[in-house]
Amino acid sequence: MRTVRNSLVAIAALLALFAPPASAQSTCTGGTCPAGCVDWSILNVTDFGAAPNDSEDDAPEIQCALDCAAAQPRVCGSSTVFIPAGIYYVSQLWPAGPGAALKIGSGVTLLGEGPGISILRPHSDATGGVILANVNWAVVPTSSNTSIHICDITFDGKNYGSYPAKNVMGPVNFAMVQDFSFTRCEFLNSPGTSVVTQQGSARGVFQDCVARDNGSIGFYAQSRKDQTPEDTHPPEDLVYVGCVARNNGGNGFGVSDGDRVTFVGCVSEGNGTQGFAVDGSRDVSYVDCIARDNLWFGFGVWYTSNWSGARPQHTTYTACIAEANGLLGWAAYRHSGLTLVACQALGNGWDARNPPPQIPPNGVNRSPEDWGHGVFVSGVDTASDSRMERYSIVGGTVADNFGHGIYSKSSFYGTIAGVVIKNNSQGGGGVLPTWACLQCNNDQEVWGCQFWAHPCDGVRLERFQGLPPDYKVAITRRVLISGCEITDDQATKTQNYAIYAKDGECEASHAFFNNVRGNVVSGQDCPADPYDCPIQLPLDGEHADNPGNEDWCS
Repeated sequence: MRTVRNSLVAIAALLALFAPPASAQSTCTGGTCPAGCVDWSILNVTDFGAAPNDSEDDAPEIQCALDCAAAQPRVCGSSTVFIPAGIYYVSQLWPAGPGAALKIGSGVTLLGEGPGISILRPHSDATGGVILANVNWAVVPTSSNTSIHICDITFDGKNYGSYPAKNVMGPVNFAMVQDFSFTRCEFLNSPGTSVVTQQGSARGVFQDCVARDNGSIGFYAQSRKDQTPEDTHPPEDLVYVGCVARNNGGNGFGVSDGDRVTFVGCVSEGNGTQGFAVDGSRDVSYVDCIARDNLWFGFGVWYTSNWSGARPQHTTYTACIAEANGLLGWAAYRHSGLTLVACQALGNGWDARNPPPQIPPNGVNRSPEDWGHGVFVSGVDTASDSRMERYSIVGGTVADNFGHGIYSKSSFYGTIAGVVIKNNSQGGGGVLPTWACLQCNNDQEVWGCQFWAHPCDGVRLERFQGLPPDYKVAITRRVLISGCEITDDQATKTQNYAIYAKDGECEASHAFFNNVRGNVVSGQDCPADPYDCPIQLPLDGEHADNPGNEDWCS
């Protein structure tokens, strides 16, 4: 008996050598840390009991590994959790329960073998939603997490479109996380938004990630709606590099109330609303990005439902392409400091005859004349929060769009320089969709009632049409058009005027040294009184191929 007792004591002492200190015990709720894990260089979830491809709930085992990785001091000697190849099902508790299926803490790296290889998916009794969130998500803004990194994992929401609340967040939701990254990750099949970066999250990088086939937005950075104004902190200093958003029900990429967000080499295509959307944000930059075949707009900048009440400022696009989007290539509304440099707006507006009945801003019907253009910029009046002001479109090409090439409404201090504007008005006029015609009253020109009854122009300047005719403060002011090539070189020409400044709706604007050739009517339509339309036009000979040169005003 004494020998057996001595043996048990020796075994207990040996096991104690491999046990973590009492002060460093994991807070695992679904299992215990494996014996002897003190000196592990990496934490493999299968060593914690997770089993791939078995349809069982692996959330307790994976969470145990995450908790061990986050514990201070390190329970197992490592902060890296490894998910080998296979599908791992995790129970989904949010929003019905207290949080996401999995919660990751500060200083932890979650590593897989590659997108489409290591897959996290809601358990069979779940309906999709948040698979992964940071530990302190529920206690923002008083607490945050730092230094979280996710690599080479697919987050599969599993039940695209089946959840009754289409805007439910998932499968990844971060709030108040600083210094984080997602690399080569895939986010798909969520019933709502796929990956959300919220409320004060900062210094984050998304590199070579894909968000596809989600019910709402692909990549979304936003302030938290459920916080009081004084506790609302914008996401800031975020970078998206080489990311793709494809076939999502809402926007491909969205930024609401964000600061200093940069997109480089990203592609957004086939999404249900906008390719890239900005609402109430500041200093957002796009470089070498492509928006293609999105149902509404390629690139949109709006002042609508953001929670800070601030309008967007200083949005810059460099060498970006908006191609074959349903309603508009670029749309900017009530913005200050918009810049497009060497961008292309090509073949946009193919769905302009049949736009959805509810479109931003503020979810109301917009004038049908707003759709179909390469670049559309618009304000409302001279109120400081309603102006569209200080925009520049420099270089690049605006061509083959359904409506106007560049359409400026109630805008101030604009520069259009060195742009090739050609072969627009591919829609060629026509009949308004039924829902839009309901806003018209007999023969009165209300909300652009006669818009599709005539061809469109290379550049069109006028005021916001949703206001009474005598509401003069909404007219376009101080737009310079210089050094542009505004032409139509098609066998069957469609681009009507090179520059059309609507009677009484444009002032203190100028056009200099443009190459204007081959348009349907002439270079410029102006009334007899030059004070109603003080556009200064090029010298004779610079528009030699246009008939009706006598219609130009000087």
